[in-house]
Amino acid sequence: MIKSVDQEKICASRSSGAKVTNLPGEPMMSSLALTSTNRKHPYKNIPRRLPTILVAICLICLSTGICQPVSSEAVITLDVFEPEYSSCGNVWINGVVLTTDGTITRISWDWGDGNVADSWFPGSHRYRENGSYTVTVTTFCSTGETESASVSVTVANAEGQYCNYGVMTDLGTLGGDQSVALSINNRGQVVGQSTTSTGEYHAFLWQHGEMTDVGTLGGDWSIAYGINSRGQVVGQSATSTDAILAFLWQDGTMTDLGTLGGAWSIAWAINARGQVVGESRTATGTYHAFLWKDGVMTDLGTLGGSNSAAYGINTRGQVVGTSLTSTGEAHAFLWKDGEMSDIGTLGGDESYANDINDRGQVAGISLTPAGAYHAFLWKDGAMSDLGTLGGSTSVAYGINARGQVVGTSVISTGEYCAFLWKEGVMVDLGTLGGGWGSAWGINDRGQVVGQSETSGGAYHAFIWRR
Repeated sequence: MIKSVDQEKICASRSSGAKVTNLPGEPMMSSLALTSTNRKHPYKNIPRRLPTILVAICLICLSTGICQPVSSEAVITLDVFEPEYSSCGNVWINGVVLTTDGTITRISWDWGDGNVADSWFPGSHRYRENGSYTVTVTTFCSTGETESASVSVTVANAEGQYCNYGVMTDLGTLGGDQSVALSINNRGQVVGQSTTSTGEYHAFLWQHGEMTDVGTLGGDWSIAYGINSRGQVVGQSATSTDAILAFLWQDGTMTDLGTLGGAWSIAWAINARGQVVGESRTATGTYHAFLWKDGVMTDLGTLGGSNSAAYGINTRGQVVGTSLTSTGEAHAFLWKDGEMSDIGTLGGDESYANDINDRGQVAGISLTPAGAYHAFLWKDGAMSDLGTLGGSTSVAYGINARGQVVGTSVISTGEYCAFLWKEGVMVDLGTLGGGWGSAWGINDRGQVVGQSETSGGAYHAFIWRR
């Protein structure tokens, strides 16, 4: 499921005579600032001829400059902190900027490798080559003044085992400030969800560089989870009666797929034959995995428990998902030839199968004996731990025909980053400039889609290509 995240904004705060730009999550700061005041002259009834001592005082003032009026220009104080490093040449630099007048309008970063960008603190950048760089930070005030500071960066891990050399492209939005890409077919068509200019959340289809709103079932929101090679799209939408139902969209028309007897359903995936899998509420109030084909929705049952959900389907009609067992544990399953089988765990008591390719290889997530959630690849009856990008957690969401797996993992510094796993190596795909990313889908050409934080703090859909 997609979770929305509230973002903290970096802003300028006015204190007594000063402005301060704060860091995300830190308390508001204040500072003392020099101010110029207009005071009445302290001498009264001054004669035409100034006494000798006053003449001497004036001469001293003029020669030393100490009697000059205080400048009305803003004084900017810029403090840039030491860089912080993570894998694959990623660098974060924090800092604080203060001004005695006006407000800070922007901060420009010259990263020393030919890349220049605007971003509030903290600034982040990914270097493609190892080496030493000088980063110059320039702040701009609304009064016209600027202030710059430089810091040295030494990159030694831009070519590590987790690093990639692809390009991540921002797919934009439907006019709002957020979007997420969830699936991509072999033609490069992408589906997901975006906010519109009016603030609603709508399913989209992205192709030929353009994002199109595919509408709803009459309600105010929709989301697209899957697309096949024929351009058929599946997902979930609110209706005009406030019901929430699975849909199939094709040739510009969105169709309600119905339910298993309850009032709720969701479609997670579709294969090249137009077969759809998902989850629906039943007439008894439980939630069961379903297979929809030729206009008929079929209950796939469970592993002995009350609930199940189907997340992926291949061209052969094999289905994967998760079901509660008779003992109440959530286990990944493989459904084929009318039978649901438990494919086990990595040693813990939970597992979830998220996708399956035409070779019958399955990608998902499982608890380990240590209690951590790790991405897994299941093939030939055995489940393998794919590891992490250096942190404690990883999740696999998609797999292509070549056995390449995508998902998200915690890195050594605690951030979540999108990954591509292939041939035994997990690769960090980077971000759109922010500190968070997740990959949700991959096609057979190795093109990856997902969501990433941008340098401005928004969350946007992306496509990653070599």
